[in-house]
Amino acid sequence: PLVLLGAGNLGRRTADGLAELGRPPVAFADNNPAKWGTTVDGIPVLSPAEAAEAYRDRAGFVVTIWGAGQT
Repeated sequence: PLVLLGAGNLGRRTADGLAELGRPPVAFADNNPAKWGTTVDGIPVLSPAEAAEAYRDRAGFVVTIWGAGQT
């Protein structure tokens, strides 16, 4: 199982690709508190702390944050 760190555009695209492979992520973790407790494309969004607590020993974590041009 995988948890994707970042529920934005890259996270959603990655989740779609994983779903096509039959391996959808179990959750997103996101720094935006407004997203916590919601779902994105049917996948639950947790705070990073909640995701670490829930999945630390049960899933891999993949960073799906794109920050091109940001300093």
